[in-house]
Amino acid sequence: MAMKPVGMLSKGVINRMSKLNFASKAAAAAAATPETTPEQPKCNYKYVGMPAESDGSFAGDLNFGLHTVFFTELFRGFLSCLFSFLLLFNFFKVKVKW
Repeated sequence: MAMKPVGMLSKGVINRMSKLNFASKAAAAAAATPETTPEQPKCNYKYVGMPAESDGSFAGDLNFGLHTVFFTELFRGFLSCLFSFLLLFNFFKVKVKW
């Protein structure tokens, strides 16, 4: 069996001691502070009219998908058709007789 240098032995012991010391300080600090409700992070804000998030069921996933993806794609498709129609008939100066 190869002998380990003394530096490696002390490094392992020191690392273990510092981790234990840090854990005990963190536990003591957590016990000393009173419980408060955390602030809502900015990435978690909800806007008015936002559909409820899915509850994990198939029906909830379908409902969430229909309200977010389906209506968004319908809106985008409608706008792209409308703008392409306007571009075609206004850009080329084509007269349309209805």
